[in-house]
Amino acid sequence: MKKEELQNPAAEAGIIATLISYPDLYFSNDSIDPHHFYNKENGYLFYAISELIKRDIKKIDIYNILNILEANKFTIGEAKNINQDTLSEIFNLSENVVRNTSEEYNLIAQAVIEMSMRRDVYDELKKCEAMICNDKEENIQSKIYASIEAIVSNYQDLKPLKLTCEKIDEIWSKIERKAEDGDFVDFNLSVMNKFATHSKTDCIVIAANEKRGKSLLLMNEMIYLLSLGKKVLYIDTELDTDLFTMRCVSHLAQVEFYKIQKQVLSKEEREKIKKALVFLKEHPFIHEYYPVLTADSLISLAKQSKHKFDVDFVIVDYLKSNNEFSMDAYKNSAYMGKMVDVLKNIIAGKEKMFTITAVQANPDGTIADSKKIARNCSALFYLERKNKKQFSNDGGEEFGNTIIKCVANRNGKLSRDGEYESLTLDGDLCTWRVPKQPERIEKTPY
Repeated sequence: MKKEELQNPAAEAGIIATLISYPDLYFSNDSIDPHHFYNKENGYLFYAISELIKRDIKKIDIYNILNILEANKFTIGEAKNINQDTLSEIFNLSENVVRNTSEEYNLIAQAVIEMSMRRDVYDELKKCEAMICNDKEENIQSKIYASIEAIVSNYQDLKPLKLTCEKIDEIWSKIERKAEDGDFVDFNLSVMNKFATHSKTDCIVIAANEKRGKSLLLMNEMIYLLSLGKKVLYIDTELDTDLFTMRCVSHLAQVEFYKIQKQVLSKEEREKIKKALVFLKEHPFIHEYYPVLTADSLISLAKQSKHKFDVDFVIVDYLKSNNEFSMDAYKNSAYMGKMVDVLKNIIAGKEKMFTITAVQANPDGTIADSKKIARNCSALFYLERKNKKQFSNDGGEEFGNTIIKCVANRNGKLSRDGEYESLTLDGDLCTWRVPKQPERIEKTPY
């Protein structure tokens, strides 16, 4: 094949057409960029559309595309062949090649990237051929190896192997910087910090039976994180933004929820609410109501919030059965496990964002929908109301009305059998607190 044959026009057209109709699919594969396109006009179009998407401009039309191209000094002259007439033709033809799923979009994106890699290798081999034919060229073998390695690394993110022992000082300095840079954040409820902390590579999961306050715990955590200056994306599968805001105000103002709901408020309570509203207006966060959450929408929301608003925390309240799989235990288990895997390995691991979520549990503490959740998360906490025996043993309600224990942990200790930490849930005020902890005689490990 000649170099000019190393292209995939259908895939390039498919990417442009897809992003015109479904701009959010851009975030399902962010490894592609304008230089991967063989057709330069396609590359310029991709650049313009991706800039619109990054700026959260949902309307991908001729006017907006031309505005982007004409505003950039690097494209204003180069993209002169892209005008209203050519764009009109592209928009008219786009419906014939558009894709509407992330899987299909990823296929055509990878096809374009592969052809780009082949062209780059072709060019590099031509340079190697020139070196081979030059009898004055020295160290040919190492030059050829370095040349090809650079290309492969660009496309596969490969790095030369090094002995870890030679990088210990560099690694330790990085660890120290992480602590200084705020890569580890304590929980609002201090008893949880005995077991884990928020980390940009971890996914924390709260498990609880229904109506045990897991959503309020996550909401309290968001308010606490906002007070630390963090920016939060809160994806809610249960509550719309109005109801969620009422809960936040009840917690911040310490005014009973039913009073806020019915607007039966004293003058003093209204003043407290005004201060609560000021707090919510001054601290950036996003609340998105998503009754049916998919892996694609989760990734898209996280990447958009990070790029546009510099969000560093993602809270999902909460992961629950996908209605599509509600009658198929195997598919539902795979779905739940995949969602935790996305939070842990893509949003936390790849995007370096803090993540925490909640799942439904059975009364005995086992997770209702998927063992893969415990396997994929970083730390799993279990919430439950205290029973009469626990109230009696701990000394009464002043020592809390709820237990929390760490039942799975990748990076720290676990709660021992029969042991737990005490918490207080005040549902009227939408508030979790750490009460005075009961004294317990620690069991010996022998």
